[in-house]
Amino acid sequence: VNRWRKLGVGRVRYGVMCNDEGVVMDDGVCARIGDKEWYMSTTSSGASVVFEWIQWWLQSGWGDGLSVVNRTEDFSAFNLAGPLSRDLLRVLVHDLDISNEAFPYMHMKSAELAGAPCHLLRIGFTGELSYEIHVPSGYALHVWEALIQAGQSFGISPFGMEAQRILRLEKSHIIVGQDTDALSDPIAADMAWAVKLDKVDFLGQRPLRRINEEGPS
Repeated sequence: VNRWRKLGVGRVRYGVMCNDEGVVMDDGVCARIGDKEWYMSTTSSGASVVFEWIQWWLQSGWGDGLSVVNRTEDFSAFNLAGPLSRDLLRVLVHDLDISNEAFPYMHMKSAELAGAPCHLLRIGFTGELSYEIHVPSGYALHVWEALIQAGQSFGISPFGMEAQRILRLEKSHIIVGQDTDALSDPIAADMAWAVKLDKVDFLGQRPLRRINEEGPS
């Protein structure tokens, strides 16, 4: 529902996906890796449904010339969060300036972390300074062990879904499927800021225009 054409290479943007009735289907982030390459993530449980949905619309004539590949099984991802996350990252990532000025919020970099190739996305679901580390799945255990070992001097501790969800609740970060239902539209879900009704077209645009003008039915 939001704009993507002018997103610069190396930038990351939060996105919301609706069905043709204007109901929120999923959300996530998308990074522009190159002029013609994008890397999109979904909710943890939504990847297969979103991939099938995109494929259905591609076969219906949208996205001429676009190729979509499901990389869900190819990558594993870790969220390194907290006020010392940048300091820990510096221990494991070399030859890359990760200062706040060189690597600001909502940007991505490709680098080696503990010898493993990875995409680093500076985004945060918890509200803390944090980085998502996406690595080929074959490196996942190695990267996890490297993070835990290097993080000992920083007082690192693994955190689970319950802690993460409490932190995101305090920041009013929505979880699709938990804070939304089969009737939730992005305007009612307080995500109107992401809805660009002046776009040429997007799925759900017409019902969302009506809701914006008339209010919920």
